[in-house]
Amino acid sequence: MPHFNNHDESLSSTNVRYSFGNDDPVVLCIKCQTSEQVSDRVLVFSKISPVAYLSFLLGPLVALVVLAITSKNHTLGLPLCRQCWNRYRFASWMSGFSILLFCGSLAAGVAMMLQFETGYLFWPAPIIATAVMAFLFYSKQSALPTVLYIDKAKIVLDGGVHGEITFQYHGVATRS
Repeated sequence: MPHFNNHDESLSSTNVRYSFGNDDPVVLCIKCQTSEQVSDRVLVFSKISPVAYLSFLLGPLVALVVLAITSKNHTLGLPLCRQCWNRYRFASWMSGFSILLFCGSLAAGVAMMLQFETGYLFWPAPIIATAVMAFLFYSKQSALPTVLYIDKAKIVLDGGVHGEITFQYHGVATRS
C-alpha cells in the first residue's frame, strides 16, 4: 500500500510525492510499467468542467470567471521512463503548436474567401485545423497516466501493477 508525503511549497500548488516503501525496491514507470531509465517527473493534470465551455455562449468574461471557479489542477511528481516522458513532452509541444495552426487556418480561410469571392471557402481550413487540434490534445491526454477521478481535493490515477493511486491535497490556512 503506498504512503504519501505532501511537500507543499505554497498553498496554490499541489506537489505530491509518493513512495511504496522498502517492499518495492524497483521503481516502475507509472504509464508503461518498465523499470529502465525511470525518474521522477513533474506532471500537471487539469480538468475543465463542461459548464466552462458552455459559459462561452454568455461571453468571454463570464467564461473566464466560470473557468477560474470550476477548473481543477494537480501538480504531481510521478515516476516516468524516458520514452514516456519524451512522448508527453512532444505531445505537449504539438498541442501548443496546434493553437498557432488554428490561428493560421483562420487567416488562410479569410484569404481563400477573398481570393475566390465565396464564403464557403472560409470553412475548410478552420474545420481541418480544429480536427487536428482535437487529435493533438487527445494524444497529449493519452500520454499521461490514466485519470480515474479528479476534483479540487483529490486525484485518482491508474497505477498499473500498483492499482489505483489516490493523491489528496489537504491545504491548511495558517496565519503568517
